[in-house]
Amino acid sequence: MGCGAAAILILIAGSIFLAYTRRHPWVLTDVMMASVERSLSSDVSDAERTELKNAYAAFRQRLGRGPVSPRAVDHLRSALFSVRRGPIGREQVAEIIGALREALESGPPPSAEPLAPTPRPTAAAP
Repeated sequence: MGCGAAAILILIAGSIFLAYTRRHPWVLTDVMMASVERSLSSDVSDAERTELKNAYAAFRQRLGRGPVSPRAVDHLRSALFSVRRGPIGREQVAEIIGALREALESGPPPSAEPLAPTPRPTAAAP
């Protein structure tokens, strides 16, 4: 198999992965949250762990209903990426919970479709 065929296979696999994650966006967040849960430090209480799990479960359900605002997703992404290494403490857990709640409260992103033009009023004939 040549380089061209390998590149085409990679492109096809990437397209399939993107299509799958667009239909099932929680797949990626499940992986990230599993990593977060494994990295929780010992100072995170059981109540905070439960609150984190509940906030994520609600967020996951929200993802199933449709898109979340890009601003809320960016906040969640930055909260998750800021804690990628090392143990995750109480402050980071509170930030992640806050980002999850913000995403829950956000509406869908604004529609990209242009609004239909409003008809111009016509002058009444005398």
